[in-house]
Amino acid sequence: MKGPKILQLRAAIEELYEAFAQYPLVLPMSVCDCGCVTPHDIKDITGKSLRDLSARDLEKYAFKALTTWGEAHDFKHFLPRLLELTAESGEVGHTPPETLFGKLHYGEWRAWPVTEQHAIETYFAAFWRHGLRMSPDSARGRAFDVDTYLTALGRALDDLGPFLDEWRNSQSPPAIERLADFVSSEYNELTLYGALRNAHWEERKEQMRQVMMWLAAPETKQQLQTGLARARSRRAREALQQALDRLSRLPAGELPVRPEVRDPELPHDVSDVVHGRQPYPLLFAAVSGAHLYGFPSRDSDYDVRGAHILPADAVLGLVPPRETIEDAVETRRGRVELVTHDVRKYFAMILKRNGYVLEQIYSPLGISSSREHAELEEIARRCVTRGHAGHYLGFAESQWRMLEKKGPRVKLLLYVFRVLLTGINLMRTGEIEANLLRLNEEFKLTYLDDLVARKIAEDENVALPPARLEFLEAEYLRLREVLAASAVASALPEVPTGADDLNDLLLRLRHQSLPGYRPPRRRGSKRIDREIAEIEGNVEFLTDITKDILGELRREDSDS
Repeated sequence: MKGPKILQLRAAIEELYEAFAQYPLVLPMSVCDCGCVTPHDIKDITGKSLRDLSARDLEKYAFKALTTWGEAHDFKHFLPRLLELTAESGEVGHTPPETLFGKLHYGEWRAWPVTEQHAIETYFAAFWRHGLRMSPDSARGRAFDVDTYLTALGRALDDLGPFLDEWRNSQSPPAIERLADFVSSEYNELTLYGALRNAHWEERKEQMRQVMMWLAAPETKQQLQTGLARARSRRAREALQQALDRLSRLPAGELPVRPEVRDPELPHDVSDVVHGRQPYPLLFAAVSGAHLYGFPSRDSDYDVRGAHILPADAVLGLVPPRETIEDAVETRRGRVELVTHDVRKYFAMILKRNGYVLEQIYSPLGISSSREHAELEEIARRCVTRGHAGHYLGFAESQWRMLEKKGPRVKLLLYVFRVLLTGINLMRTGEIEANLLRLNEEFKLTYLDDLVARKIAEDENVALPPARLEFLEAEYLRLREVLAASAVASALPEVPTGADDLNDLLLRLRHQSLPGYRPPRRRGSKRIDREIAEIEGNVEFLTDITKDILGELRREDSDS
């Protein structure tokens, strides 16, 4: 039986179709002349009726609409189906809702006719209300990630107040449990960097600030306390208590902002290159290199790293597949170097104590993500070991040897100190932090500020005085000892514990590429386990009664 909220969402989607019915498909469609949109791509979205288009048909268009593919008329034609697919499965193929909803802001939808604006507003309200009331433990509820969709709304809307009010006023257990999960997931980013963790907020900082202030308001704590008093499951009570504990450590009514260590905004060119030239679905892709480390020069390349998913037939065939894809493109904003590995190779690198892949997985400069990427983030935490200290010690040593050959270049020095501080921090906290500016807030090594200033000012090749280099070498040796000692004292395990889960994730990603694949039903719910145990107990009880009755009947027969 369909509840009232899903009926409201269905009605909102039908209103979209009615409001935008006046925009028929018009051919030919304008496309970028770089060749990133092929005739086959256009055929995918023009060869079927609008309601029959699938997420796979539309995912590339959803990403490129208005910027490199089509005009506003085309976007309005496809918009009802794009938003319907988002409501059904959470995204359009591998195009996340943040990107799709951001197209509305880019297309200046607030200047569209009133009927069209009203249809979009109705859809947003119904979509948000429906999502908040879905249990986060249900299959469809897990597809509704509140962080993702709140960020997506923030990309389309200037004022998130009505949606935050809707959340605040909701007393439904799912809405309050989602609030608890949201507080806990954002806690580290809030306290460390004064920001929310979704990289898409960087383009909508006022809206991000609105959400942060809403979280810090006393009413949030009150709502969680109300939910805790009413919670029925152990899982809900633990989640609510953790959120309350973390919320109590945040300054009431105010949150810090540290713009001096903000990550740089990524130009659209980088994202266009990644999605336009990657032939396989991406598990994730993110920027690494100098932009991630916090000291990019004006001409620094954009080093994009990530993992792609080869289809099952490619890995099961006779010819070994090409597991690594490398590409480089010159754009108006600089050179983009793209390197991705198939998930099998990438997961193996995680288990080999490779610190770089961890930095890529947790990079805040995300280009592409997925629900499985979020799952990988959780698994990868259980693959961090003391042995990762060896990775950072080894790289620091190789960079120092290169420095001895090429001379004391500022760039090489920064790479040396960056990996040492990242390694020390990892051994002490178990957390990945690759940004040197953020790391130095803790270590407070003033000479690093000077080196970063030189690098950013493109003064990285100027020779350093001998006395200065002697001091920096002494610091290099000292920090090596600190890293080694931190590894010995670290509470991290000796071996990774996430190998089995990585294997399960790999198999699931492969299976998803097979025709007719359907995801397995979720196992292991404590509520379901309790219900099964109760049923088994009832069956056992009835069996015992039946045996007793039969025994009595047999005795009566024998007596007679």
